[in-house]
Amino acid sequence: MKAIILDLDGVYFSIGTNNFIDAISRLGISKEKIIDIYLKSDMMKKYKSGLLDGKAFWDYAIKEWGLKKTRQEIFQILEDSYDLNTKKKEIMKILDQNNIKRIVCTNNFPERIKILDRRFDFLREFDYKIFSYEEHMLKPELLGVVSEKTGIRNEDILFLDDSKANIDYAESIGMNAILINEPTRVLKNLKEIFNK
Repeated sequence: MKAIILDLDGVYFSIGTNNFIDAISRLGISKEKIIDIYLKSDMMKKYKSGLLDGKAFWDYAIKEWGLKKTRQEIFQILEDSYDLNTKKKEIMKILDQNNIKRIVCTNNFPERIKILDRRFDFLREFDYKIFSYEEHMLKPELLGVVSEKTGIRNEDILFLDDSKANIDYAESIGMNAILINEPTRVLKNLKEIFNK
């Protein structure tokens, strides 16, 4: 193995998306309505694919949710929803000791990446960065460009993710893949792999 793909939400960070949904629901919006807009809507898919800008998406979401909040207030709620996986330092140490390149390959939107990088300065920890909004495609298909972008064969890449559909796709293109059900499992899996 030469490289590892670490998903952000659920692997590198704690479960920020769930925290964000919980925080918005405390404003009087049903979780179902939040999930429909924030996770399932065509507008969000376009936003994460770089086919729609942040103003258009958030104006839509705020209106649909009936919120009296600005985009900046929503972004603050988003920022406050994230924390690092408590085992992140140990994870990075194991990768460094074994000379493993780090890849972030994520379905995301530009504002979230900027907010999280400003708070956590995390992008510098990755050798390669592949974002859905730059490639105009979402995972799992986004995984198909990793080898081309990094020059590393799929067979030499380990993919950790919390989505079974993404894991299945990664395996179908020759990557080694492990389903992570909770952030604390990442370190345990890596210790097993490297016998640490």
